[in-house]
Amino acid sequence: MAWLKILRIPNLFIAAADILAGFLLVAGLPDEILPSWWLRLAALLLTSLSLYAAGLVLNDYYDRDVDASERPERPIPSGEITPSAAKIAGWAALLTGVLLGWGAAYAFGSLLTGCITTVLALLVVGYDVGLKSTPLGPFVMGGCRSLNLALGMSFLPISEFATWHYLAIAGVGLYIAGITLFARHEAADEEEEEVPLRQTLALPTGTVLSLLGLTLLWVILFFVGDQATLITAHGENILFWHILWVLFAGLLLFRNGRAILRPAPQQIQIAVMLNLQTLILLDATLVFLFRDIVSTTIVAALIIPTLVLSLYFRGT
Repeated sequence: MAWLKILRIPNLFIAAADILAGFLLVAGLPDEILPSWWLRLAALLLTSLSLYAAGLVLNDYYDRDVDASERPERPIPSGEITPSAAKIAGWAALLTGVLLGWGAAYAFGSLLTGCITTVLALLVVGYDVGLKSTPLGPFVMGGCRSLNLALGMSFLPISEFATWHYLAIAGVGLYIAGITLFARHEAADEEEEEVPLRQTLALPTGTVLSLLGLTLLWVILFFVGDQATLITAHGENILFWHILWVLFAGLLLFRNGRAILRPAPQQIQIAVMLNLQTLILLDATLVFLFRDIVSTTIVAALIIPTLVLSLYFRGT
């Protein structure tokens, strides 16, 4: 149970959604069972989950002194997991992820997969070891999420990347950077009714960043032309695409708005967790633009274990 806590187990499915969405966007579902297709997807998922797990464990290891005062119930300060065990597990998971990524790159002839894996690992370490508390912190975390989506796309040669690929990668990154900035003070004393005024500046700024990320994902439609299966799936009703993104933006503003108006730690935590979980639905919506309903459902279905596990384990 302690290891499941430190891994924020619900969030692993959010990371998997990025990989699955990226892979389906560039590869699609095969007409028949192809071992190479499944092996590539499995290699990317294992790489991503290993690096993500490493980031979570190392985050708690390097934050153990802060958590001792702010969150003494966390596995390391509570004594459920020793610092040395967390350190070994975190670095072992990071090394495993890098080896898996380069193994997949070698096996399937994709240098891009190995390069993205390496940069992603470096960003994970940089964030946990020292960048988290700096102004660069939210953007480093956003970069991690961007590269996670890019990792799913990495079997596509970079020469074949189109404008919409980069918009998707940048959009996800800005969305997460905004959430990360918004979450800067979620770990404040939960008995406080409000966080100090000087700390609340991160809330509207983070909201704007996330909205900018959603905007980049929305305008993808204007860069894909006839590739958009949304047109054939819903006739000429492109209005459906616009409604979805207005809905996502509205939910973001509603959640964040409550925390901005009453900046209590609990309100911030609720907004952060719900916005993180929404990333699964954003990934599914992107897949829906290019693929069939089956592919879309596979990604969207990851919201179910995420929500169920969130009842038992904190995701923030």
